[in-house]
Amino acid sequence: MKYALICSPGGSGLKQAVEDRLIPFLRDNEKIVIQHVDVEDVFCSSHAVRQSLRGMPLKQAPNVGVVTRSVPRTDVIRMWKQALRESITTLSYKAVGDDGSPPADLSILTCHLDLYGGRWRELYSPLDLRALVEDGHQVTHVLLLIDDIFDMYYRLSRPGFLYDEDASVTSYVADQRKEQARPTPMSKAKQLAAVEAIWPFEWKSNVLFALLAWRRAEMLMAEAVAHQLNARYVVYSLKQGVGPVAHWLTSLERFTAYVSHPITRPREDRRKGAWPNDNVVEQCNSLPASLDSLGISCVMPTGIDELRFKPDTANSPLPILEPRWPIPIVETLYTLPTQANANPEHTRLLLPNDKYLIEDWGPRLRPLINVIGTEVAFRDHHLVVATDGLLVFRPFYGNGKTSRGVAAEVEHWRSLAENEPKRRAAFVHFRSDVALLLAEVAKLPAKAGGLDYQIFAALVTELESQGYSRPGMAQRIIQKLLLDGSFESLLDTGVVPPDVQSELKANWQTLVRQAELRVIGEQLTLISMPEGRSGIWILDSDKDLVPGMKAIADFLSSIAPPPTEWQAAGLDAMQAVRPQPQPTGSRPKSIAKRG
Repeated sequence: MKYALICSPGGSGLKQAVEDRLIPFLRDNEKIVIQHVDVEDVFCSSHAVRQSLRGMPLKQAPNVGVVTRSVPRTDVIRMWKQALRESITTLSYKAVGDDGSPPADLSILTCHLDLYGGRWRELYSPLDLRALVEDGHQVTHVLLLIDDIFDMYYRLSRPGFLYDEDASVTSYVADQRKEQARPTPMSKAKQLAAVEAIWPFEWKSNVLFALLAWRRAEMLMAEAVAHQLNARYVVYSLKQGVGPVAHWLTSLERFTAYVSHPITRPREDRRKGAWPNDNVVEQCNSLPASLDSLGISCVMPTGIDELRFKPDTANSPLPILEPRWPIPIVETLYTLPTQANANPEHTRLLLPNDKYLIEDWGPRLRPLINVIGTEVAFRDHHLVVATDGLLVFRPFYGNGKTSRGVAAEVEHWRSLAENEPKRRAAFVHFRSDVALLLAEVAKLPAKAGGLDYQIFAALVTELESQGYSRPGMAQRIIQKLLLDGSFESLLDTGVVPPDVQSELKANWQTLVRQAELRVIGEQLTLISMPEGRSGIWILDSDKDLVPGMKAIADFLSSIAPPPTEWQAAGLDAMQAVRPQPQPTGSRPKSIAKRG
């Protein structure tokens, strides 16, 4: 049997995502037969688990949290492994129709690769990798579904679940009261603030730390399982569309791409009152659906959005969550349990009311903020590695500068691409963004890598590589060109041998153009890229985005070579911001026009 393994950390809504969203989508849209078994369902309803919990007043099968809290870890692992083998056996019968059902086009096994025992606060994996491939079975895909820690908390903090908030906060507050009663007793006002706000926040933040660790552990386990079983691997957020991941599951060849796009600058506008009105958010969110129809499944960094604490007037963080990056207006894998006041923004999850906003929350929040920030880098770079390609969309949006996070992702992709020829990167810019970028670079003085300096340095490389100049003369040539950029100024330096001066003069226009293109190309791809592995698009506006997707998809899928249409637009943008040197001698008119 060939099957897909879908996993997630606890509290991510795994069963609901698969049973209520993914499977119906595949059945209704792809018209295929799906068979599915959930390991935890088999585990919790097993005779072994019932026997281990005998004496407890259970009216129905317990949830996993009850079992891991009540049963020793070694026994949980033993019973879970039994449930895993039983689940695979059941799925294999269903796959061929031995149970009377039609044979499966796609078989799915779902489970958690890591379990958490609340009593001892222990995180461990019960997985037996051998069981996944016993009897000749093959795992073709490993799909890891993840969600925001705030949603994970919401699901797991309900009554009777792992982090039952009502019971746990009451217990935590009682313990803190005992601790505080021993040294100097608090004033009534401070004690009220502690009981109603500070101590509940401490307990909640401790849970969020644990959920961050759980999600990271699941990511590391899922990646290891996929690599050891030679299975395809993707990490996908529940707040993304169903289509891209559903189509990935039904193919062994489908290309995946990580989308790196502006986040901070649109969020700054949102803090002033509204998301940008230039449709940049809608443009970013439209990319997965557009590329899905062209055979590429995209993974978005904004599927997880946790670093969104509201600042106060002094820019110190408050325990209030700002609106998250908008969820795409498509059918997603995301669901929340039916419960009063279900709110995907979770604005007041950490502090229910404004009564205690006057407290100094910064020192209490910064440890959580720092850990979330660390997880952003870990997660996004994990996604870069787990996907085939990179799509960098409007990295210079808003101010002509790119974020350190985007630059790091591009550099990471570049290091991976050196030994992985399948990887390709597409860089999509708008003309307005390119103008902002070059305006910023043109402001730099020569010593700081200004535009003229970069072009002349690239020109020297061309001169030396083609034998027009002796090696080692770069700085002398650059300094001369910075004073007078004409061809004749080079003759005064004595670095061009007389026997090639006529040939150089004939080729000067081409060499300058090559140097300019090298510079603008490296600016638009952020760093130097491997030959033929990166493609650049410069679009006039969002009206060109959807029509341009076919070419972008063909390039990423290695169907088409890198485009060259961007070069004319790039040179035009450069000419607009770079004043032409006024040479003392004559200069070819074509060079002056090009800039």
